[in-house]
Amino acid sequence: MKLELELVPKTAWYSNLRKHMSKSEWTKLSRKIRNAKDRTCELCGWKENNGKWTECHEVWSYDDNTYIQKLERFICLCPTCHHVKHWGLSNIIGRDMAALTVHAIDINQISVKEWIEHIKSATDTWNHRSQHNWNTIIDGYKDKVGISLKINNNTDIRLMEL
Repeated sequence: MKLELELVPKTAWYSNLRKHMSKSEWTKLSRKIRNAKDRTCELCGWKENNGKWTECHEVWSYDDNTYIQKLERFICLCPTCHHVKHWGLSNIIGRDMAALTVHAIDINQISVKEWIEHIKSATDTWNHRSQHNWNTIIDGYKDKVGISLKINNNTDIRLMEL
Protein backbone atom coordinates (compact mmCIF):
# COMPACT_ATOMS: atom_id res chain seq x y z
CA MET A 1 0.00 0.00 0.00
CA LYS A 2 1.41 3.35 -1.03
CA LEU A 3 -0.38 5.57 1.52
CA GLU A 4 -0.62 3.91 4.93
CA LEU A 5 -1.65 5.13 8.35
CA GLU A 6 1.18 5.83 10.78
CA LEU A 7 -0.40 5.76 14.21
CA VAL A 8 2.15 6.83 16.81
CA PRO A 9 1.76 4.82 20.05
CA LYS A 10 0.00 6.90 22.70
CA THR A 11 2.99 6.44 25.03
CA ALA A 12 5.26 7.97 22.34
CA TRP A 13 3.16 11.00 21.46
CA TYR A 14 5.32 14.12 21.10
CA SER A 15 8.53 12.03 21.02
CA ASN A 16 9.55 13.55 17.75
CA LEU A 17 12.28 15.66 16.30
CA ARG A 18 10.20 18.78 15.81
CA LYS A 19 9.50 18.96 19.56
CA HIS A 20 13.22 19.31 20.23
CA MET A 21 13.96 21.94 17.60
CA SER A 22 13.43 25.65 17.44
CA LYS A 23 10.89 26.83 14.90
CA SER A 24 13.67 28.26 12.72
CA GLU A 25 15.64 25.00 12.77
CA TRP A 26 12.54 22.96 11.86
CA THR A 27 11.74 25.43 9.06
CA LYS A 28 15.30 25.07 7.74
CA LEU A 29 15.11 21.27 7.81
CA SER A 30 11.61 21.16 6.33
CA ARG A 31 12.53 23.53 3.51
CA LYS A 32 15.61 21.47 2.65
CA ILE A 33 13.59 18.24 2.50
CA ARG A 34 10.78 19.84 0.48
CA ASN A 35 13.19 21.51 -1.95
CA ALA A 36 15.06 18.22 -2.47
CA LYS A 37 11.76 16.66 -3.57
CA ASP A 38 10.89 19.62 -5.82
CA ARG A 39 8.07 20.53 -3.40
CA THR A 40 6.08 17.58 -4.74
CA CYS A 41 4.23 15.00 -2.63
CA GLU A 42 6.16 11.74 -2.76
CA LEU A 43 2.96 9.71 -2.53
CA CYS A 44 0.39 11.34 -4.79
CA GLY A 45 2.46 13.71 -6.95
CA TRP A 46 0.66 16.90 -5.84
CA LYS A 47 2.83 20.01 -6.25
CA GLU A 48 2.71 23.20 -4.23
CA ASN A 49 0.45 25.88 -5.70
CA ASN A 50 -1.61 28.95 -4.86
CA GLY A 51 -0.04 29.37 -1.42
CA LYS A 52 -0.69 25.75 -0.39
CA TRP A 53 2.54 24.09 0.75
CA THR A 54 3.92 20.59 0.94
CA GLU A 55 4.97 19.41 4.39
CA CYS A 56 7.92 17.53 5.86
CA HIS A 57 6.95 14.23 7.51
CA GLU A 58 9.12 12.19 9.88
CA VAL A 59 9.14 8.45 9.13
CA TRP A 60 9.76 6.24 12.16
CA SER A 61 10.36 2.54 12.61
CA TYR A 62 9.13 0.69 15.69
CA ASP A 63 10.88 -2.35 17.16
CA ASP A 64 8.15 -4.27 18.98
CA ASN A 65 10.70 -6.36 20.88
CA THR A 66 12.96 -3.62 22.28
CA TYR A 67 10.33 -0.80 22.26
CA ILE A 68 12.60 1.57 20.39
CA GLN A 69 11.25 4.07 17.89
CA LYS A 70 13.89 5.26 15.47
CA LEU A 71 13.86 8.15 13.03
CA GLU A 72 14.44 6.59 9.61
CA ARG A 73 13.96 9.40 7.13
CA PHE A 74 11.88 12.37 6.04
CA ILE A 75 9.43 12.57 3.17
CA CYS A 76 7.65 15.42 1.44
CA LEU A 77 3.85 15.15 1.61
CA CYS A 78 0.88 17.18 0.47
CA PRO A 79 -1.38 18.29 3.33
CA THR A 80 -3.98 15.63 2.47
CA CYS A 81 -1.53 12.70 2.46
CA HIS A 82 -0.04 14.09 5.70
CA HIS A 83 -3.48 14.11 7.32
CA VAL A 84 -4.04 10.51 6.22
CA LYS A 85 -0.69 9.49 7.74
CA HIS A 86 -1.78 11.12 11.03
CA TRP A 87 -5.27 9.61 10.85
CA GLY A 88 -5.94 9.61 14.59
CA LEU A 89 -4.89 13.24 15.07
CA SER A 90 -6.83 14.26 11.95
CA ASN A 91 -9.96 12.72 13.42
CA ILE A 92 -9.42 14.42 16.80
CA ILE A 93 -8.94 17.87 15.24
CA GLY A 94 -12.01 17.50 13.03
CA ARG A 95 -10.62 16.91 9.55
CA ASP A 96 -13.01 15.65 6.89
CA MET A 97 -12.44 11.91 7.33
CA ALA A 98 -14.64 11.05 4.34
CA ALA A 99 -12.44 13.20 2.07
CA LEU A 100 -9.29 11.62 3.56
CA THR A 101 -10.79 8.18 2.93
CA VAL A 102 -11.52 9.01 -0.71
CA HIS A 103 -7.97 10.32 -1.14
CA ALA A 104 -6.39 7.20 0.42
CA ILE A 105 -8.55 4.84 -1.64
CA ASP A 106 -7.69 6.74 -4.81
CA ILE A 107 -3.94 6.83 -4.15
CA ASN A 108 -3.83 3.17 -3.14
CA GLN A 109 -6.26 1.99 -5.82
CA ILE A 110 -8.10 -0.19 -3.29
CA SER A 111 -11.70 -0.78 -2.24
CA VAL A 112 -13.45 0.81 0.72
CA LYS A 113 -13.43 -2.63 2.37
CA GLU A 114 -9.64 -2.90 1.98
CA TRP A 115 -9.19 0.60 3.46
CA ILE A 116 -11.39 -0.29 6.44
CA GLU A 117 -9.32 -3.45 6.97
CA HIS A 118 -6.15 -1.33 6.88
CA ILE A 119 -7.59 1.06 9.48
CA LYS A 120 -8.49 -1.88 11.73
CA SER A 121 -5.04 -3.43 11.39
CA ALA A 122 -3.29 -0.11 12.07
CA THR A 123 -5.54 0.48 15.09
CA ASP A 124 -4.81 -3.00 16.47
CA THR A 125 -1.06 -2.32 16.12
CA TRP A 126 -1.52 1.08 17.77
CA ASN A 127 -3.42 -0.47 20.70
CA HIS A 128 -0.67 -3.05 21.24
CA ARG A 129 2.16 -0.52 20.94
CA SER A 130 0.40 1.96 23.22
CA GLN A 131 0.72 -0.51 26.11
CA HIS A 132 4.50 0.01 26.21
CA ASN A 133 6.88 2.89 26.88
CA TRP A 134 9.10 3.68 23.91
CA ASN A 135 12.67 4.94 23.75
CA THR A 136 13.39 7.35 20.93
CA ILE A 137 16.51 7.30 18.78
CA ILE A 138 17.21 10.32 16.62
CA ASP A 139 20.99 10.63 16.97
CA GLY A 140 23.06 9.83 13.93
CA TYR A 141 20.38 10.34 11.33
CA LYS A 142 21.87 11.24 7.96
CA ASP A 143 19.57 12.16 5.11
CA LYS A 144 20.43 11.82 1.43
CA VAL A 145 19.92 15.56 1.00
CA GLY A 146 22.90 16.30 3.22
CA ILE A 147 21.51 16.79 6.70
CA SER A 148 23.11 15.17 9.71
CA LEU A 149 21.40 15.43 13.08
CA LYS A 150 23.34 15.24 16.30
CA ILE A 151 21.94 15.36 19.82
CA ASN A 152 24.07 16.39 22.75
CA ASN A 153 23.44 15.33 26.34
CA ASN A 154 20.87 18.10 26.78
CA THR A 155 18.85 16.86 23.78
CA ASP A 156 19.83 19.97 21.86
CA ILE A 157 19.53 19.17 18.17
CA ARG A 158 21.82 20.81 15.69
CA LEU A 159 21.70 20.59 11.93
CA MET A 160 25.09 19.86 10.51
CA GLU A 161 25.49 20.73 6.83
CA LEU A 162 27.55 18.14 4.99
